[in-house]
Amino acid sequence: MNCVETYLVCTHKMHHNTMTRESEYTIKDGMSTLEKSIKRVFDFIGALIGLILTFPIFIAIIIAQKIEGEGPVFFLQERIGRNGKDFKIIKFRTMKTTAEDEGPSWRMSMTTD
Repeated sequence: MNCVETYLVCTHKMHHNTMTRESEYTIKDGMSTLEKSIKRVFDFIGALIGLILTFPIFIAIIIAQKIEGEGPVFFLQERIGRNGKDFKIIKFRTMKTTAEDEGPSWRMSMTTD
C-alpha cells in the first residue's frame, strides 16, 4: 500500500477489501443507487448542453484543420478507465499525421537580430 492509498484508507475515503483479489481497494462514494441514477441524468444533461454550446467552436476547429493540411480531423485513442476497463476516446488531431513516424523532437526557435 502506498502513501496515497494509506491516506485514503485512514480518512475512510477508500475501503480496504481483504475478501477479493480482483479489486483490492474500492472507492466509497456514499451515494445510494437512486442518487447515482439522478447524478447520471444530470451529468448527461450537462454534457449535452456543453456539446450544444461548444458545437460552433468544434466546427471552426474542423474547418481550420482542413484548411491547414491533409489528414483526418479526428483520431481514436485507447484509454484505461474505471476498474481497468479499456475504452476509446475521439480526439481532435493536433499534430501532423507523420509525427509518430518522425519520433520526438524538441525545437527551439532562436532568432538573432
